[in-house]
Amino acid sequence: MNAHPRSPTPHPGSPGVTLIEMVGVLAALTIIGLILVPVLVEGYDRFARDRESTALARIATGLESHIQRNQTIPDGTGFAPAVAAQLGWQTASVLTNDRRLPRIYLIDPAVTNVLPIPFNQSPFGVTNTIPPGLGVIILSSISTPLPPGLSSGVAASSAAFQNIWNAPDNTIPAGWTWKGRGEDLRVQRVTLGTLFVPIVLNYDTYTVALTNQGRFTIGNSTTNVLPTSPSYVASFLRGSLLGLHHHAGTTGTLQVLETIHEPLSFVYERDAWRGALFLGRGMRLTSGLDIQAAHDLFVSSPSNVNAQGNPKVGPPTVVQAMSNYMVQYVAWRTAGYPASHAALDAAQATLESTTMDLLHKPSGGGGGK
Repeated sequence: MNAHPRSPTPHPGSPGVTLIEMVGVLAALTIIGLILVPVLVEGYDRFARDRESTALARIATGLESHIQRNQTIPDGTGFAPAVAAQLGWQTASVLTNDRRLPRIYLIDPAVTNVLPIPFNQSPFGVTNTIPPGLGVIILSSISTPLPPGLSSGVAASSAAFQNIWNAPDNTIPAGWTWKGRGEDLRVQRVTLGTLFVPIVLNYDTYTVALTNQGRFTIGNSTTNVLPTSPSYVASFLRGSLLGLHHHAGTTGTLQVLETIHEPLSFVYERDAWRGALFLGRGMRLTSGLDIQAAHDLFVSSPSNVNAQGNPKVGPPTVVQAMSNYMVQYVAWRTAGYPASHAALDAAQATLESTTMDLLHKPSGGGGGK
């Protein structure tokens, strides 16, 4: 009998794990982790970039809505509260992204050459030319904080602003000293120039005296006469409410009420505001300017090669005959519509004959005078 029995030999299939096997498993898991972690991190970053781009687009929409609804453009201090009120967010949610990094609202210094910032629209609008590309930028990062020199408000220079504006997506703007990656920079551009609409208001200088100039309002402003006569051109923010009033300028004088969404032109003639759009989309009321446009189009058209008369009648001759007829009609009306109207009859006959001479076709061409 042995004094020292041998240790039992493990049977095949025993659940025991040796230290070497455990080390091998841990090594394999480590390798897999090293492979997967960057993939997972990149996936999280991609999700964060998409989420931040969506958030910046919503902020831009909120900014545009605030501008059009309130006819104001905020400065760096007023930006976040204005957008938060428009979107129903907390102000902190506008100022900071999901990575707890700040968002920056940058204004092109060129804006201040055209508009005061903050901008509050006056009843007289903006008479300066507004470049279409005038804008602001909202930007943030999902990784490295933005350069310390950036803060909300007017950019340090137009060149610095344009470097960001013109930088292709997922790249670092020229002139930046920044340790972040271009793809982690999120930039939302907002064009201010397209939010303004030109409006033209005119007086008919032949019929409007200095004592009966039509008046206008913007929003809830008091009625105003045109600062310059006979025409005033200014740009107003889309969504502004334009009211056109009789020159009396008291209660009950409103004649036209328009929400500004597109360029418009009006003329005040014979105590009434009328639309000055001719043969265009949105044409409203016929005015003297419409007649002028029709006149210019008619006179510049080629004459009928078969017209009669000596010299041959052309469009200007017909216009002259029509003008004479209208003058004679006004004289007849001013006289109280007397039974005798020989001058008016003669003017009408001349208008008819010159019109037929202009429209003459040879008898062999399928018709005659």
